[in-house]
Amino acid sequence: MQNLTAHYNILFNARQIILQKEELMAQVYVDDFSEILSVYQDTIAKTAAGSKDLEAVTTRANAIISLKDQSHYLGDAYFLLGQANYLGSDYFNAVEFFDYVVRSFPENKELGRTALAWKARSLMKLNQVKQASAVLDTARQVFDAKKESAEDITGADLQFNIDQGNYEQAEKLAVQAVDLAKDKKQRIRWTFILAQLQEANKKPADAYKTYSRVVHSNASFELAFNATLNSLRIEEKQDGQPTDRITRLRTLLKDDKNIDFVDQIYFQIGETALASQKIDLAVTNYKLSVKNSTKNQKQKGLSYLRLADINFKYKTDYIQAKKYYDSTLLNLSPAYPVYQQILKKANNLQLLASRYQTIRQQDTLQALAKLNEADRTARINLLVDQQVLQQQAAPVTVNPTINSGNVINSSGRSSSSFYFYNPEAVNQGLVSFLQVWGKRRLEDNWRISTRTVATITSNPNAVNDPDAVQNVQTTQLATPGAGNYKQELVRSIPLTPAMLAQSNQIIFNAYADIAGFYKDILGDQKESINTYEYLLNRFPDNPNLPVIYYSLYRLYTDEHNEPQAEKYKNLLLKNYPQTQYARIILDPEYGKKMLSEDAQQNDFYNTVYDFYRKRQYDQVIAQTDSALKINSQNKLAPQLAYLKTVALGHQQKLEPFKQELEQIAAQYPDDRLITPLVKQHLLFIAANEAVISARPFALMDSDPNDIPFSQERFQQQQNVASNPAPVATPVQPAAPPVLSAPKNSLVIANTAPVGLNNKLNISLPKNTKKSTVKEASKIFTLADSTELYFVINVNGIYNLAPSRFGIGQFNRANYPDAPIKHQLKEIGQSNQLIYTGRFYSLGEVKEYAHKIVPLLPQIMKVPAEKYNFFIISRKNLDKLADSKLLDSYFEFYQANYL
Repeated sequence: MQNLTAHYNILFNARQIILQKEELMAQVYVDDFSEILSVYQDTIAKTAAGSKDLEAVTTRANAIISLKDQSHYLGDAYFLLGQANYLGSDYFNAVEFFDYVVRSFPENKELGRTALAWKARSLMKLNQVKQASAVLDTARQVFDAKKESAEDITGADLQFNIDQGNYEQAEKLAVQAVDLAKDKKQRIRWTFILAQLQEANKKPADAYKTYSRVVHSNASFELAFNATLNSLRIEEKQDGQPTDRITRLRTLLKDDKNIDFVDQIYFQIGETALASQKIDLAVTNYKLSVKNSTKNQKQKGLSYLRLADINFKYKTDYIQAKKYYDSTLLNLSPAYPVYQQILKKANNLQLLASRYQTIRQQDTLQALAKLNEADRTARINLLVDQQVLQQQAAPVTVNPTINSGNVINSSGRSSSSFYFYNPEAVNQGLVSFLQVWGKRRLEDNWRISTRTVATITSNPNAVNDPDAVQNVQTTQLATPGAGNYKQELVRSIPLTPAMLAQSNQIIFNAYADIAGFYKDILGDQKESINTYEYLLNRFPDNPNLPVIYYSLYRLYTDEHNEPQAEKYKNLLLKNYPQTQYARIILDPEYGKKMLSEDAQQNDFYNTVYDFYRKRQYDQVIAQTDSALKINSQNKLAPQLAYLKTVALGHQQKLEPFKQELEQIAAQYPDDRLITPLVKQHLLFIAANEAVISARPFALMDSDPNDIPFSQERFQQQQNVASNPAPVATPVQPAAPPVLSAPKNSLVIANTAPVGLNNKLNISLPKNTKKSTVKEASKIFTLADSTELYFVINVNGIYNLAPSRFGIGQFNRANYPDAPIKHQLKEIGQSNQLIYTGRFYSLGEVKEYAHKIVPLLPQIMKVPAEKYNFFIISRKNLDKLADSKLLDSYFEFYQANYL
């Protein structure tokens, strides 16, 4: 009786629910025809509320386990629990249930084979490749082509090989899967996949025949339509007649049945035009594709991507390209294969836009300088009129989503508790809708079965279109005074040799940044070479010729252009034989020697700094004197001179101490770490000279933990001096006393340009153990975006007090009035983090990083290969408990911040 009721009542109904669930998921599933299709249409967003139909399956399976325990269907019940968890996206639990079926019911071989196939599918969803491969190997050993499980095993194996890019093996499995498929829809789908694999394996004739089978079968319209498009593409490649293909594609636009695929047709026309270098025609059709994309978000994203690439590569309109890249990211899923590369390109594209804008401004100013007075005045008036008209035409757009309760998160997608802004809730609702109403067109009057006019709803994401005329409220910007703009323009014209030299330097720095951007960020060596070559032609006598020659030598070597590489190598060796770049070419071991010399200098500085911390000022003075006499221009000379001066300040009155500071500023005018700090000190002394002059020494050790020359602490010291505390407990100094500027005083900012070799390149450390971004995203979060820190990760046990002293010097010179502090955190056995902050936005911390990174070789007193740097939020910083988590964060950081 238990066998009877379990099989024909409980088990039958549960299996029917599973079949209905799979059919509904297939209807909701959106295929990406630009990639090889997924073997199974079984992915759906997981919701907190769960699924009532899957809960019904679980209830029935548990009824068999608890009430029908004497039946032969316990294994089937546990298998149902595995299926319910798999379809509900609980893949971990699904693996456990399928594994339990295999281990606990060995007598049911057919059920065990099917469970192995589903277990492999679950492991693939968890991205556990090795485990999935092992399970599939086991399934192949017990494979029986005559059993129903053969279809499941072959389908799982096919998906695995597609995911791993093993297309030749996947093609063989696809042929087998088509023969094994019992469901007609599944067979047609797998036939389409077979055609895609044949095309990927460079078998156009076979692929064309297979696509034709899909077209002439009882396939769904969408599948048949894309098979037709792919057939046309293969014909074009074989016949070489793109114009004919465009004509045939336009014929498809006239068919009313293709109304849902108009965006794809226009995209294919654009692809064909682009392949023929008909750029304007391609742009027109890509825009039409965007305009007609009402449902296919992926297609819209791909069309935006093509428009962005065209503006970047062919039109060099970087501002417009930036807009299109942003729209691409809004419409493509983060799971898209090159999403992170697009994100990285979009985030850094502002550099090109800003640098070219700078170049255009300076070129305009230099052109004005060459005109006679009358022509210059007329030209200036014309520019002022154009500026005023441009400002009057620029509206202030009010984003309609601001007050809608829709919050845009860092990935560009909306998240809200409101139902229609929650994609997971909407997806689940769609499944429920299909259960009642079936698949309906997204239009007005959808309940009416027959109608003559169908009004397609407009795309809700049209606001993301850079070319769209957006229906938003606008207000006119207040136009700034034309007189102010004219005065600024006249004042900036380089009419003197000094101003012209400064203008040329600005242009040079901009082109240098562009060349570095192409080389370091985009990896575009040809464009980098073109920019460096242009620099040489425009500025043949610039002082940076050695580094440009060396860069071109390396670039041409990488491009295997030996004649050009030899040309710049010879120029470097002939004209600049004493530079480090020439020495690196002549002596491959020179780099190692430089590292050894740097290590010796760092060790010496650490020793001197240790004397300072112990207040052995005589030793500090003696050691630095001897070192500076030997070499007063080495990398650490300004820092050694500063340590000596501060030590002298504990033994001298103000006037000689002040003279020592002035000597540092005069001797090292180009230093970007110490000299700005010294100038801050001199400003402070000028503001408080009377009080400091009255001291027995310029620097006092009454409270070693204090920062005695910050304005606030300085005032507190004066109050304490007039009302002394009854007891003073001496404390060992954590850092030497320093000087900083008073509030509201002149800030000596670090305005030196980022040089050719000073790019902000934050990357993974060499010893990083790879972990998946998916796993890291479960641990770390992007939510905490208002408490950020710049972190220097030191791999090894080092004394970091001298390095922290250097960071403090940088902070006091560049952020005298900002409450920026640096602290130390140990991670595991060998990692030390110096984290600096707090910063309230990503822009602030990136600006800080761009300032400090070029100075890290001077600041850090540890080997360069032993440290790297990154950005992190407080919440994520608190989670870093060991080296493994630190490695995981690097993956998360690379995926979300770079």
